[in-house]
Amino acid sequence: MSSKNQDIFQDSPLKDSIRAKIDNSFTAIPDTKPLQGGGQDKAAKGNAKAPGKGAAAARYVIGAIGLILVLGLYMASAMLLSDTLMPAWLPWVIAVPVALATGLPCGQWWHVVTGCWKRWVNMTVHVVVVTAVLAFSFVLANDRGAKGEPVKTEVTVERLYRETRHHTKRVSRRHYAQGPAYYVYFATVRFADGQTRNCSISKELHDKLTAGQAATVETREGLFGYDVYDPKTLSQPGMDKKKKKSRRTRYVGPRPR
Repeated sequence: MSSKNQDIFQDSPLKDSIRAKIDNSFTAIPDTKPLQGGGQDKAAKGNAKAPGKGAAAARYVIGAIGLILVLGLYMASAMLLSDTLMPAWLPWVIAVPVALATGLPCGQWWHVVTGCWKRWVNMTVHVVVVTAVLAFSFVLANDRGAKGEPVKTEVTVERLYRETRHHTKRVSRRHYAQGPAYYVYFATVRFADGQTRNCSISKELHDKLTAGQAATVETREGLFGYDVYDPKTLSQPGMDKKKKKSRRTRYVGPRPR
């Protein structure tokens, strides 16, 4: 090709259009590798986040249910202790050391529930839960394992009192209001070993008893040697004795004149 034709080709607009088409063709080719890699990363992140959210939700549900159960165990232990002649500190003195001793080797197991690998967090959860379970088990075993027939035990009435409570009345479909008041009667009794307990009694018995008076209550020996008493059996000495019916001789025959 002559130099004249080369100069004409260089200066012609055809060269510019060809260059533009070539550039556009290169830019239009998708760079598939970064996009595929990025898509895979996003897919991997999505797959990684989905189980994480599900596991977190499951942990929240399990934690809420576990918290309610643990609080219920503590409350049940307190209720059983109120009807047992056992020092209030005894179940906790037994349960806490065992929970602390087992917390070191078993504390990290709780990361499944807490979602945390911090030792002090899992250790705290372990001690709280195990203490509740052991204390409740100890008191329940003593109560349910009570043996022998109930025995009348003499107690001293230390105090008589009543508490004012209120009924609830329904105002609307979702609202309740305070209703009329009523009284609940109690008696504080002292056992021979010096322990005191509160007993819920009826108004009739509340009116008959006086402070400093002797009364009786039924007790049974527990599994571990701590007596269990029934507060509903509180009564005055001799109240439960039935009156003997008098047998009158019935005269059969004609009435005397």
